[in-house]
Amino acid sequence: MKLYPLTFRPVYKDYLWGGRGLAAVGKAQPPTGRVAQTWEITAHPNPPRLPADGALAGRTLAELTAAYGPRLLGTKYASETAFPLLVKFIDAQKPLSVQVHPGDDYARRRIGPDERGKNECWYVAAAREGAELIAGTKPGVDRAAFEKAVADGTVTDCLRRVPIRAGDFVFIPAGLVHAIGAGLLILEIQQSSDTTYRVYDYDRVGPDGRRRPLHLAQALDCIDFGLSAAAIPSEGRGVLTDNPFFRVENVVLDGERRFDTEGKHFDILTAFAGEGAALVWDGGRRMLAPGVSVLVPAEVGAYRLEGRIHLLRAY
Repeated sequence: MKLYPLTFRPVYKDYLWGGRGLAAVGKAQPPTGRVAQTWEITAHPNPPRLPADGALAGRTLAELTAAYGPRLLGTKYASETAFPLLVKFIDAQKPLSVQVHPGDDYARRRIGPDERGKNECWYVAAAREGAELIAGTKPGVDRAAFEKAVADGTVTDCLRRVPIRAGDFVFIPAGLVHAIGAGLLILEIQQSSDTTYRVYDYDRVGPDGRRRPLHLAQALDCIDFGLSAAAIPSEGRGVLTDNPFFRVENVVLDGERRFDTEGKHFDILTAFAGEGAALVWDGGRRMLAPGVSVLVPAEVGAYRLEGRIHLLRAY
């Protein structure tokens, strides 16, 4: 059987900073309850993904990757044994914790040989007036000064705050201390990892009435204070990032556009605005609407989009 573009049932995650805002990007939500994240495309075991339609329905992306290998991932990734990316929507009605993610070397040494680090990027789909994010530390802050500020309870004085607006794009490398601010709807593309080390959480408590745990020792091991100027928001146009872990393109479609995996890589298409578009390939056609993510296997090869839609293409 030739592989075809796949959609997956999103998994909704409830964290204390979430809300009900994802309808603004076309994302369907449960009838009630708070939604902080929706995991769209991933084979990460927390949680597994289930294809939602077609002949492969009921099989997880991890199973499909193991079964089809380079037919799904592409010939460039013939040696890969796990799906490498994770795509999610984030509704930050309140600020997220100040945190840092490890790189590949640290993750493999400290967590497990098959674990990935977490380099990620954010496309801001919507932003409240005055919204901001934290990206790095202020000039002159080194590990000793940061560690002292953590102990003194003044760590927020060390952090670099950056104004942000809809349409901005930011690459967040592993090792950069960061936080998403309140009032942001974000499409996040990242390595397939769920490892986060919290530095500061505004003294908030979780559902159990206890403060959420911090991971200060691990965070201090991972923070690269030389990265503080690395995350500068830019207006999201064309190729947004092309780094060793993933490439992300901003696609604003009004008419028709052709793409081709050439059998070398998969494509992930995630739409968040517009009227909708038809995804047409040799052997099929399906609609792509805002709030929907589609995984185009490498084997599909050439395909085209027809319609009016705004999406990110990642691989």
